[in-house]
Amino acid sequence: MQILLVLVLLPFVDLNLKTSDVHIGAPDGRLVAAIVVAVVVSIVAIWLVPPLHNKVVPPLREGLSALGAVLRDRRKRLELFAGNLAGELTFALTLGAICHAYGVGLTLAQLLIINVGASALAGLIPVPGGVGAAEATLTAGLVAFGVDESTAFAIAVTHRLCTSYLPPIWGYFSLQWLRRKGYV
Repeated sequence: MQILLVLVLLPFVDLNLKTSDVHIGAPDGRLVAAIVVAVVVSIVAIWLVPPLHNKVVPPLREGLSALGAVLRDRRKRLELFAGNLAGELTFALTLGAICHAYGVGLTLAQLLIINVGASALAGLIPVPGGVGAAEATLTAGLVAFGVDESTAFAIAVTHRLCTSYLPPIWGYFSLQWLRRKGYV
C-alpha cells in the first residue's frame, strides 16, 4: 500500500533533490554473491533439516493460507487496504498539524510522501522502536521539501513525541479504566 501511495503521489509533488553529492557505485560482486549464497543455504537448510523444517514451514503455510483468505474476501481486502490508507492519512495529517504549528506549510501529497518514505526507510534500519532512525528519516524528508534543518528536526521530534512516545502514557490509564469497568 505504501509503494502504491508513493507512486500515485509522486507526480503531484515537486521534489528537487541535489543528486550531485550522491555517489552510488555498483555493489561489490563478492557481497552480492555472499548474500545469494546465504539465502540459498538458508532455504536448503530449512528444507532438509527436519527440526528446522517443522519449525518454519507450518507457520509459513498458515500465514500464506490466511493471506489467501484475506485476498479472496472483498470485505477483508477493503478493511486491510482502507485501514492502511486511513492510518497513513492520519499520520500525514498529524505531521501537517505539527508543521503548521512550526509555521511550515506543506501539501497533503508532500506530507504523505514524507511520512510514507520515512516510515519505510526507518523500518529498514534495525533499531528497536525506530528510535533515532524515524526522526532522522522524517528530518531528511522535510529538508528535501525545503524545510530548514533545525525546524525539520524539531518537527520530527515533536511528531514522534505525539505519535510514539506519549500515547502509551494515556493508553496505560485508558487500559486501567477499561479493566475497572470490566471491558477487558
